[in-house]
Amino acid sequence: MKLTWTTLFAALLMLPGSAPAQEATREVSNITGDVYLFRNNSHNSVFIITAEGVVVTDPINAAAAAWLKSEIGKLTDRPITHLVYSHSHGDHASGGAEFGDVPNVIAHENAPEAIDGVVIGQRFSEEMQFSLGGKTFELTWLGPGHGVDLAAMVIRPENVAFVVDAVASRRLFYRDFGNAN
Repeated sequence: MKLTWTTLFAALLMLPGSAPAQEATREVSNITGDVYLFRNNSHNSVFIITAEGVVVTDPINAAAAAWLKSEIGKLTDRPITHLVYSHSHGDHASGGAEFGDVPNVIAHENAPEAIDGVVIGQRFSEEMQFSLGGKTFELTWLGPGHGVDLAAMVIRPENVAFVVDAVASRRLFYRDFGNAN
């Protein structure tokens, strides 16, 4: 019996203890003009303030999106008019509902009908372009690879490109071969 209790105690010592979750590191920085970078730990997103409204990309997660919405409110009183998903993976696309009722939700045609409860209203196949407040947004599907719905966005006239997960730093490059054709 003593051996059993000793073995059980030793086994319990080997279990990992619980640790509090790390506080997310978040920041907003100006890239150029009205184009801003939003960082949430190792994930990036952009938002663009135009004369007619705000275009937001990947919400990342609910907590990040709520924080970002508050930060955007400090910079402008214009509404969020567009939510553009780079792709539907949960580490980029969760939390879109935090932005409220966004009139224009855009994703590639291979994305699900709804991402984390947000219904996709506009879809594109190869390319799509829209204009808002003197800026043009060019969306391009990058083909199968990291996923089946990965897209890049170029903001003009600033000539800023927003591309995620095409290159994975500090990770094995072949990590997602299962999604490639």
